Amino acid sequence: MKKILLLSLMTLCSQFAFANGYQVLLQGNKEVAMGNAGVAVKPTASAIFFNPGALGFLDRTEIQVGGSMVFGRTNFVETGSFDEYEARPVIPAGYLYFAFSKDSASRLKAGLAVTTPFGSLVEYEDDWVGQDKVQRLFLANINIQPTLSYRISDKLSIGAGLGINIGEVELERRSDLNLNNTDRTITNFVGKSSPTYNFNVGIYYQPTKDFSIGVSYRSASEAKVEDGDVTFDFEDGLSGTVKSLFGAGPTAESASTKFDASIPLPSAFTIGIAAYPTDRLTMAFDVAFVGWSDYEALTFDYEDAIPNDQAPGTTTNQTSFARNFQNSTVIHLGLEYMITDKLAGRAGFYYDETPVLSGFMTPETPDSPAKGYTAGLGYDVSDKFALDVSFLFLDKAERKNEVPVGVNTNGLSGTYKTNALIPGIGVRYRW
Repeated sequence: MKKILLLSLMTLCSQFAFANGYQVLLQGNKEVAMGNAGVAVKPTASAIFFNPGALGFLDRTEIQVGGSMVFGRTNFVETGSFDEYEARPVIPAGYLYFAFSKDSASRLKAGLAVTTPFGSLVEYEDDWVGQDKVQRLFLANINIQPTLSYRISDKLSIGAGLGINIGEVELERRSDLNLNNTDRTITNFVGKSSPTYNFNVGIYYQPTKDFSIGVSYRSASEAKVEDGDVTFDFEDGLSGTVKSLFGAGPTAESASTKFDASIPLPSAFTIGIAAYPTDRLTMAFDVAFVGWSDYEALTFDYEDAIPNDQAPGTTTNQTSFARNFQNSTVIHLGLEYMITDKLAGRAGFYYDETPVLSGFMTPETPDSPAKGYTAGLGYDVSDKFALDVSFLFLDKAERKNEVPVGVNTNGLSGTYKTNALIPGIGVRYRW
């Protein structure tokens, strides 16, 4: 129960959708259409997120806003059963960038980004086999990042930004407190994460007009919920003995307490190259190394003792669930071709390893290796106004999970299959 909560509270468990673990790779529609390759390409205002160093080469002030809508589907079949259960979340993810350039000759640039690097919505059908793990999970994480970039020369620029992370979580689960399907509660977690901080630095180097290289590093941070609210609504027939474990009387209809939880927000180190064989063609390649290994366990601390669903009839103030994530790699490939002077065609692909080890999959993070197939268009409506349209088909490999003996993951043994259709649109205005 806490495990779900923490994940949620983390506000970064976007497992369902867009990237490894609970990371979201939907921070710019141009980049999405190019396989999410954006570290070394000629910059727009979205460089604030992808590579702050590249911002120094932006020659005009620019506002960029956009987003994507994730239409996801996860199917689950429990080991030893033919019953299939599914979740079909619809998940929005958006971004806003403002990049300021005094004029094209100015070497110092400034910017502000508001992005959603982590987040999710998972909602399973009623009475599914894992309702005691999670019934509904909503996570929202927002990162606000002011940024400065300085163009050292006509070939080299550096940049850095300070990120502030905020978010919230809502979780619903149905708990079988005596493991007999008679003593049950509906449990709801609601909490807001305290502000935490990270930094984003980058270097952009373009030695010739035909080639550029970029390096960026986004530091690790933490999503932390303090004094979140957890409410236990008692179903009809819940015994007075079980209610007493909550410190509630025999006629009580609910109980509540506070919880604390935290989870790491991983670092990401990305290297990218871009080539421009002709004036119309851009080819991009990025490789990202994501630092998931800090996520060893999901732990919940409760202000008041609650029933211990791992040991019926007892209470506990803390529960911990093993995670044991491993570091992972994401490979991105992207192309852009100027069909006309105003219309650009884009396509790409990325391969995303999973940080989740075999046996450690859970209903809120049914992660597996993923392939992303992308396409899109860019159109300059005028000298100042442009549109970017993207489409991503995310295909996660079917994966069987067998909970390891003697390890408390709060997971389910069975087979998961996830995919998602993700259209998006963004606008850019520059002057």
